[in-house]
Order: sequence, then structure tokens, then C-alpha cells
Amino acid sequence: NAKLFNDAEIALSEAGTLAYQTEALATAIDAVKNLLAQYRDPVNVTFVSDNAMQISLSNIGNLGQFAQRTLTLRPGVYTLRASKDGCRDTYTNITVLPGMAPVEVFCSGALP
Repeated sequence: NAKLFNDAEIALSEAGTLAYQTEALATAIDAVKNLLAQYRDPVNVTFVSDNAMQISLSNIGNLGQFAQRTLTLRPGVYTLRASKDGCRDTYTNITVLPGMAPVEVFCSGALP
């Protein structure tokens, strides 16, 4: 969420200007700086499927069917939905982070 990210950057900036800073606060500030840096830039995420699954991604929408597709996404948690006739619909939460492996989406179980 862009608003929450901006709020976190403002809080970090204000924390850095505090007159009284303990070692614990300085450590926390560094940890938050690193975390915000990790979530600042969009990430290329590759999805691999069988060109038969209907795939959608929360906050993005319907991606359709494909063998491979790469999207540029902001880091965070997304819910992936995959469906195909004869297979159970699958819902998977994925955490988008820099350097992540391709996301494979295939039929996870045939319907009886």
C-alpha cells in the first residue's frame, strides 16, 4: 500500500531527528531502513504455467492463460488464483521480493 509505505518513510525520517537516541533505537532505525529499501523498487516476477490454467492475481486482475509471463510488481503479498476445467481451483499467497524464483502454477488436483 503506497500510503502505508509513505507513512513508514515519514516515521523513519522523524525517528532519525530525535535528540535522544539509544543504541536500540539506532538499531531499529537501521532495520527499518533496510526493510523499506527492500520494498521500495518494483520486482520482475515470472509466472510459469501450462497455457491451460486461468490465472488471476489480487490487485492486478485476470492474467489469462499463458506458458510464461513476466510482470513488474511492487514487493508485498499477493493472492494468486488458478482454475482449469477438471482441476480444483487453487489459491496461493505469494510474497514478492527481489531475487525471487519463478512462480509455477499448475493443476494441483483433479476433480473426482
